[in-house]
Amino acid sequence: MVSIEIVRRTDLFASLADDDLHVLAACFQVRQHARGDFVYRQGDPGDTMLVIATGRLVAFTDAVDGTSTSLNEMGPGELLGEMSFLDPAPRSATVRAAADSVTYELSHDTMTVLSRRAPKAASALVTAGIRGMTRRLRTLDERIEAELNRLSAATIDDATEQR
Repeated sequence: MVSIEIVRRTDLFASLADDDLHVLAACFQVRQHARGDFVYRQGDPGDTMLVIATGRLVAFTDAVDGTSTSLNEMGPGELLGEMSFLDPAPRSATVRAAADSVTYELSHDTMTVLSRRAPKAASALVTAGIRGMTRRLRTLDERIEAELNRLSAATIDDATEQR
């Protein structure tokens, strides 16, 4: 079982009352990951979310041609897997431990328990999940815009050369 003191030290949960912290801590499963271990693999079934307690995790996607694209590096206090936690679906990325790491895992099914017994904790998780997804969408928007600008500039250069 996870100590409520450890949970309280996570910014996401720092403002929760002790009763909510106890319920939340009881819902976590502790997971240990050695450096290089796969935490999730892209396409695997997903219905859990992790809070990183210690260490570093790296998310990346695999293309059909075998290349990988790094998406994000995460550390203590950060969440991952919130999309599958809120809406169970296959994993959208692969996650590996960049360093020995400890994570706290919550399954989608725990939201029912948290909603009844610790609604503020459930709300904090949903809010954090939405913020995490929004942050990644903004990053994706920036990447798409940069790629479109690059393609547009290349098209203009090609048209200029053809004249």
